[in-house]
Amino acid sequence: MLSQDVFVIKNFENATKFNKSIFMPEHFIRDHPNDMIDVITQDPEVQTFNRTKNDKERISLNEYLKYRNKEGIKDENGHIKFGVNIDIGDWKSQIDELVAKFPDEFLFCSVKDSLQYVRRHVMGMTKPQMYIKVKGSWTGGHEENLRYRAINLNHGPDSSRWSCVGSKDWDKLRVKVMETYKIDIIEKEGLWYADIDFCLSNQIPVTTFNQNQGELVMLGPGCEHWVRGFGKAVQTAWNFGTFDKWQVSESFKRMDINTKINFRVSIHESNI
Repeated sequence: MLSQDVFVIKNFENATKFNKSIFMPEHFIRDHPNDMIDVITQDPEVQTFNRTKNDKERISLNEYLKYRNKEGIKDENGHIKFGVNIDIGDWKSQIDELVAKFPDEFLFCSVKDSLQYVRRHVMGMTKPQMYIKVKGSWTGGHEENLRYRAINLNHGPDSSRWSCVGSKDWDKLRVKVMETYKIDIIEKEGLWYADIDFCLSNQIPVTTFNQNQGELVMLGPGCEHWVRGFGKAVQTAWNFGTFDKWQVSESFKRMDINTKINFRVSIHESNI
């Protein structure tokens, strides 16, 4: 299982008797209405390597959920709003449920996670984050931080379409996009959404699948991926590191790339 670029565990929530109710918007409104979250404005139809509109604002969770419940969510330009990178590290009920239902091998900052040795929490890595989607919400193509493994659990109700290019084929994608569009997918991470036909016509192996409610996706080291939501959904995600050659070598490769592109990391001030 851990030798795969990506795999899906079906019926994870049902099999573990996961308490999905505390990951639903109705619960957030009651317990965390004033938490401030990042919301990005997107064109829900985008499918291009060219830089796209990706404006970000910061609003309360309550305000975003009111928007999400409206009948017409598109603005005058046909754009939508996507609630991203919601820090739930201090949401005790949700953290307790995740810790109770996941084995240490897949859990954030567990005794089997190499990230347990990081001295400060790193946003998006060492604590779970949540994504609240509307129809058409998309996450642009990217690798995980330092190519660490990742977990993504879809609480539903709707599904998402994933597209993935594994670590051994990632460089083919980067080179072809550079040749065709004069764009570096590393420097423009998160700002593009690939047409599958581009990958197929250039003999770049690509995996596509739907992640349904209750299903868990696990990404291997260095897996390039992009995701689009088919409707309303809440998803929880985090990174973890295994103590194996593949994970370590991919992390060092990405560190070298980050140095070359002068990448800067934001670090949360809370101590682990």
